[in-house]
Amino acid sequence: MNKVTFSFLFALLCVVAQAQTVKTVGGVGANYTSLKEAFDAINTGSITGNLVLQLSGNSTESSGANSVYSLLESGNALGANYTSVLIYPTADNVTVEGSTNANLKLTLNGADNVTIDGRKRDASGTVLGNDMHLSISGSAGNLLTLSNAATSNTIKYCKLTANASGDNIIYINTDVLGGCDNNTFEYNNIGATDVTITRYGLTTATATSGNEIDNLQLKNNNFFNCIRQDANGYFLFVGPYTRNFVVSDNSFYLTTPISITNTNAYRVISMAAQNSSGHVIEKNCIGGSASQGAGTMQINKSVSNTQLTLDIIYVNKSVANETKVIVRNNTIKNIQIGANVNSTYTLKGILGVGNTSSDPVINEIDGNFIHSIDVLSDANFTGIHTGTNGDFATTNNVISLITNGTGIIAGITEDCNSANNKRYTYNNTVYIGGTTNSSKNSMCYQYLQNTASVRKIKNNVFVNTRSNSGAGKNYAIFYNTTASAVEADYNLYFVSGTKGTLARVNTTDITAFPIITGDDGNSSVANPGLSISTPTVLADYRSNIPEIAGGASDFSVSKDIEDVSRSAVQKGAFYVSDITTVDNNVASQKNYETYINSQNELVIQTAEKLSYSIYNVAGQAIMSGVAENNLTTIGGLKAGIYVVKIGYSANRIVLK
Repeated sequence: MNKVTFSFLFALLCVVAQAQTVKTVGGVGANYTSLKEAFDAINTGSITGNLVLQLSGNSTESSGANSVYSLLESGNALGANYTSVLIYPTADNVTVEGSTNANLKLTLNGADNVTIDGRKRDASGTVLGNDMHLSISGSAGNLLTLSNAATSNTIKYCKLTANASGDNIIYINTDVLGGCDNNTFEYNNIGATDVTITRYGLTTATATSGNEIDNLQLKNNNFFNCIRQDANGYFLFVGPYTRNFVVSDNSFYLTTPISITNTNAYRVISMAAQNSSGHVIEKNCIGGSASQGAGTMQINKSVSNTQLTLDIIYVNKSVANETKVIVRNNTIKNIQIGANVNSTYTLKGILGVGNTSSDPVINEIDGNFIHSIDVLSDANFTGIHTGTNGDFATTNNVISLITNGTGIIAGITEDCNSANNKRYTYNNTVYIGGTTNSSKNSMCYQYLQNTASVRKIKNNVFVNTRSNSGAGKNYAIFYNTTASAVEADYNLYFVSGTKGTLARVNTTDITAFPIITGDDGNSSVANPGLSISTPTVLADYRSNIPEIAGGASDFSVSKDIEDVSRSAVQKGAFYVSDITTVDNNVASQKNYETYINSQNELVIQTAEKLSYSIYNVAGQAIMSGVAENNLTTIGGLKAGIYVVKIGYSANRIVLK
């Protein structure tokens, strides 16, 4: 056979292999009146190969108490024989739903290589845009189920909506055939029509060893109103024996306030299972009443004096020597905890727990931004809490808790009772603010137990400006025990406001170094000059004073919260490339110059209009203003050392 003939035959075989069987569903003159009818045809082998179902009109099941649209796996006993199934609309705003007396239950029952794409296409299959034109809705039971090892399926650009209370919007099952692996949900709107409809968002079943659920991808979805008010409530619940899930770039929100009626655990993202590892939760936005955190997520409690646990992100890596869990670059914001809550409530932004054994794999809680959490009650709130077990590195997080609530407010809490575990808290920026009248304390960092084998707290910026007219105090750092197992150093601490106190160790307040004998030899007390007029802006938590420079290098934090490589060790969540220390008449290499004139006055020479702030040696802001073009002369300063902050850089000035 010559090369030309072989090439022709190979090309012909490829065309045959890729040939599609196209059928229409739901519209006038369609091949099938409903999606269920099309699934029945596939299941019995009436149509085979690479299948395309074009939804040219709405699909409504009109008979039976429960409409089960079940697509079986290829090769099942009924005779299904397909390679792939692609489903998409060719008309605007197509719906797949049960009738008045029928509850839609769509199931991929062992089915593989199924794609449901809600984007409208023309008859040739060309995508006509990224708008969602396919709505799948139903009431009781699970709206969409993947079961019996359904693998490599994709649901995208669809509206999956519950219109009555039931179980789950999406349920991923498992059995003796194995887990449902390599499935993807992306660019969907997933939720209930309002918060009174009690539903879970996505739940995975209780898997077993050998039947793990692997590699679920949840990306760029909107999850809304997916939290039960009358029982344990979860937008996303991941059960036991799950591996390597990716939850990224999703929004989680409540369109209207929720009123919780029970005393159970409520979580937005719960990766809570035993025997699971490798999950990545990153770049999600949690909070608000709309996508990307717009508006306010309001959580109220209709019954007072009862206990409630609310963890916004909960992760558990319970298997040693397996892939680490990463919680990275998420934003938790615009959440209001209502007034009918009491101090028995435990509220946390991110809670990480793990196994008790020594683990060479350190889980990461890195680069998260937690802000605009308004606690209107005496509920206790912690930004990031690493629990009694597990190995964690808490790095590069910015936590801003500005609230007038009367509960305990903590930026980072470490609570470890396993001597095998390790905790590294490096390069975080924590800001606590607000005004209250409370008997309870606030603190940037809280240490509860001292049994961890490694506990290091270094290179952090801890700022507490809260004022308390009650008995409670406001600390930069708080050790609930004698803290004998701590290594704390190269931190920058600052407290101000009524009842502001540097530290507490066990029952003793500490107002000057050393906080713990032998620690904090390279730490300092200085005002980082954070401008928190707009707490929602990440850049407002960047500091540029010279005290930010320098830090411990015993634990690598190679990038900062903005994904900038750190070419030098510094304090806080940001790497600042333009920190300078300039004495007297030496230029700063910027678009301005600071120096002392012959009258011993500070001169700022600029080429443009720039804002400036001046700090004394203790880090207290003593003056601010705007330097006009050319020269600005500032007199009346006493002899001493000052730091002049302009833009993102700072110069040290010595007045004699």
